[in-house]
Parts: sequence; structure tokens; C-alpha cells
Amino acid sequence: MSVVLPALDEAARVGPALRALVATPGIDEVVLVDGGSADDTVARAEAVPGVLVLRCGRGRGLQLATGARHATGDALLFLHVDCALPPGAPATVRATLAQRGVVAGAFRLQHRLEPGGARWIRPLLPLAGGHARRSRVPYGDQALFVRADAYRRAGGFARWRCSRTSTWPRACGPRARSASSTRPSSRAPAATPAARCGPRWP
Repeated sequence: MSVVLPALDEAARVGPALRALVATPGIDEVVLVDGGSADDTVARAEAVPGVLVLRCGRGRGLQLATGARHATGDALLFLHVDCALPPGAPATVRATLAQRGVVAGAFRLQHRLEPGGARWIRPLLPLAGGHARRSRVPYGDQALFVRADAYRRAGGFARWRCSRTSTWPRACGPRARSASSTRPSSRAPAATPAARCGPRWP
């Protein structure tokens, strides 16, 4: 399993995030793609043993496509630097992708406010997860995963400057199923992802 992380000016978070991923059983490769950081993101990432650090132009879609092109795993997991996986995430991904007809999935969001975060936003945080479940289009914060062969057959992420998750269904195809998780992953001003994945979107 390869984890691909796009990054831009994440010097404060990138070291701990990468070390946690490298130390996670079941993750075989960690690829960070920098989109032109003006801070020490690249230097701090390169200081973590076992991480492949790449550089490309700015743009989420371009960074994801670049990382996936260099990744060697049979499963790809796209993760933001300010997100954290739940315990056992690699096994959950494997089990989900092993289900008949499932080629991709995403973890549900679990939000947390960081110290000093704006409390007024708390009631709004669950709306993102609800929208993703209704639309069947996950957010990048949800830790997206896909079988590498399916991703490449579909052409991967569009290399747009501001590509977001609207491109994700391309990796599934019209007849394939995608799965969502029931636990969260984690995102920094206000989110934490973790997950138990099911066979379909609830």
C-alpha cells in the first residue's frame, strides 16, 4: 500500500505526520509531493527516513497525479498532511478493497477543534460528512483509497491547478462500487479521520 500526500507550506506538521505513517504496519510506501512550499516542508520531509519526496508545480490535482505516478503499491491511499488515520487503517483498506466490486473508498470525517480554534464553526462541521454521504462524492480530507489498477485504467486525477474530489468518481468507473468508512480520519483546524469501511455508502 502506498500513501500519497500533497503538501504546501506544511513545515509545522509534516515531520510528525510522515514519521507516524512510516511506522504504521501495513503501509509499504510513503510519497510526499510538494507543490512549491516557501517554508521548510521539503527539508523536513527529506529528513524522515523511508519517505519519497517529489516536487512539482502547484495544484492539488497535479500533486496527487504526480505522487500516484511514482507510487508502486497495489493500493493507493491519498491523505492530507493535516489528517491522521485511525488505528488499523491499512487492514481496513485491504478488507474493503477485497470486497467484490469495490475498487475505491473513503474514511468518514471526525472533526476536532484545535486549541484556539473558532468555536462557532463546530455546529457546521458535520455538514461536510453528510454532504459526502448524500452525494457519494467524498472530500479529500476523508483519506481516499483506490486499487492502483482501477485508478490507472480510469486515467487518475485530472492535473488541474485546483483539482478537488469532484474528479474522484473517475477512478471508480460507472459500474464499480465505492465504500465509505464509519470511523473518522483527522484534519487540522477542525478534523480527524478514522474508519471502519462498509460495502457501500450509507
